[in-house]
Amino acid sequence: FKRWLASMINGIVLWVMVGLGFALGDFAGVLGTIVYVGFQLYFMKTYRQTLGKYWLNIRVLDYATYQPVSFGKYVVREILDFILQ
Repeated sequence: FKRWLASMINGIVLWVMVGLGFALGDFAGVLGTIVYVGFQLYFMKTYRQTLGKYWLNIRVLDYATYQPVSFGKYVVREILDFILQ
């Protein structure tokens, strides 16, 4: 349930930033998207969590080793999660 909730938080933050941006104009919408992606990449690189997972204190581990996932693998997982959402 917490992972689903973290995904929903990430989605809500994305749509709020993009929606407010596009309400202010096309350039602001694109800028809001870039800022959102930048925040997510920063949190994934620094804390090994997305913003939603950070707020809910969810750790992302590799199933085989029970160690934190590599940055590249984590980015791919989040892209797939966003596409399948």
